[in-house]
Amino acid sequence: MERLIGLLHLSRKAGKLFLGQKAVLSLSSKNRQSLIIMAVDAGLSLRRKLAEKSTMTIELSSDKLGEIFGRERVSVFGIADNSFAAEIENIFQRARFPG
Repeated sequence: MERLIGLLHLSRKAGKLFLGQKAVLSLSSKNRQSLIIMAVDAGLSLRRKLAEKSTMTIELSSDKLGEIFGRERVSVFGIADNSFAAEIENIFQRARFPG
């Protein structure tokens, strides 16, 4: 988890992390996002809006994601960089399939 949080902060500093529904929907309309990640408790309305997009769900709540990013709540974020996105996907795969 620490590696994931570190990568998220690094991608934010690089200007490649977009927080919140409005930013992610704007990115997806421009086809710029490489990866969209939703909180486990993201609302049904948000899930419907992103239904046709490639998304992943992180096993963290919106409140916990908000704490990580220094906001009240974060239900969704997008990574607009293929390298960061690939590394984050690798972390997800290792977490799901330890070995």
